[in-house]
Amino acid sequence: MNRLFDFEQWNQFKETFCEEYVVLKLYLFLTFVAFPLIYVILDLIVIEKSHVGEAVYFSVITITTTGYGDIQPTFSAKRFVAATEALSGVLILGVYLASRLGRRSVEPASDEEETECENESTGNSPS
Repeated sequence: MNRLFDFEQWNQFKETFCEEYVVLKLYLFLTFVAFPLIYVILDLIVIEKSHVGEAVYFSVITITTTGYGDIQPTFSAKRFVAATEALSGVLILGVYLASRLGRRSVEPASDEEETECENESTGNSPS
């Protein structure tokens, strides 16, 4: 049966796309939404003056483990959140990279690459 749109192929693409990028989406959500929100809420509890921009900046610097040192957590709850964020950033990025590299190593070689390898091993060169 010749269909205009192959739903099986579309569903397979969706599953692969969602699986590959769920870790990246989690990483971005934690960096730009969850941890900055926690920092702002903690600042409101302690009545410190900080801005959302500072919270996002601190979150990006912490989750990437850059740590410039220009902004520092001032009390133990923020220090705990910062340590948790740094560890989760390293773990999430490691899981994402491992899943991407693992997928690449499993992908089969294309027919063109196989014929080039066969030609090299037999001494024939493609014309």
